[in-house]
Amino acid sequence: MNLDSLKSQWGDLPEWQKLLVVVVVTFAIAYGIYMLFIGDKVSEKENLNRQVTALEREVLRLKKASKPEIKKKLTKKLKEIEVEIEKLNKKLAELKNIIPEKENSQYLLTFFSSAVQENGLILNSFKISEPEDVILSTKEGEKGIRIVKGKKTRSKKEIRLKRIVLTLNLAGDLGSLYKLIKTLGKSERYIRVDKVSIKKKKKFLSIKLKVSTFYLPERS
Repeated sequence: MNLDSLKSQWGDLPEWQKLLVVVVVTFAIAYGIYMLFIGDKVSEKENLNRQVTALEREVLRLKKASKPEIKKKLTKKLKEIEVEIEKLNKKLAELKNIIPEKENSQYLLTFFSSAVQENGLILNSFKISEPEDVILSTKEGEKGIRIVKGKKTRSKKEIRLKRIVLTLNLAGDLGSLYKLIKTLGKSERYIRVDKVSIKKKKKFLSIKLKVSTFYLPERS
């Protein structure tokens, strides 16, 4: 089929058929252009619209969270937590005075020799044992604290600590010994009097005082 034949056939067609052909061809061309150039842009626009909607929702959520009444509640809660942390830090500092994190033999020697001298006793000798692992525990129905050798705790009422036993050989009288024991009891540090042995000499008493002090074991 050549170009002259097509022209002849086109010329023989009624006007309404010519108009129909023009409309169909125009639509096909427009659709092709749409698919090639506009379709991708429309998809991109729809994707951007979804992202904008998601962002708007997020902004709305943040606005709700930043309402004055919510801010006020959060600020109040934060202050309460800060106060509680401060209290816990103070409590921790007090506990570290009672049972320190590590031992200091020089401190113990200075502390006990000063306490002995202040209460009118004479310190003849002073011995510090090697640290040992112990468990401090309280038992329901019993008074005081029990000391058990070992490392493994079995309940929340048991605490694993390091124990040092100090043996003091003293000379003096009962009144001075009583004052010394009271002084040890008032100490910030937890000091336990384990045993007191007394022998009478000519003009004074020979006293053997055995006490325990504790510190925290290293964390494993």
